[in-house]
Amino acid sequence: MTKIPAGADLKVGANIRQLRQRIGMSQEKLAEHLKITFQQVQKYEKGTNRVSASRLVEIARVFNVTVSALFEGAAEANAGETPALPAISSDAQKLAMDFETITDANVRLSIRGLVKSLSRQQVANAA
Repeated sequence: MTKIPAGADLKVGANIRQLRQRIGMSQEKLAEHLKITFQQVQKYEKGTNRVSASRLVEIARVFNVTVSALFEGAAEANAGETPALPAISSDAQKLAMDFETITDANVRLSIRGLVKSLSRQQVANAA
């Protein structure tokens, strides 16, 4: 019998993956910091294996965030209130990581407007 991960476990794993990708760290590098295998990191990120409290503290330290940051959205996910997010392409992930480094609010707003305009244009052309 296959056990289905709880929504909170999936959300914590997704938060770990998002934080890792945001700083451009590989699963292998995170595993090295935690002194575990990268396969274990994969299982944490997929929610297949639950992350112990002590490991959550270690992960938060590596990412320089609070432990509570790893639980953002977990309560809602466990209650079934948060729908699963669609898979994001590697291009979108890279764009998001680059966007996060832009500190000028006006530049960020301009980029968002440009992307919105281009996506609307794409939809209009497809119709």
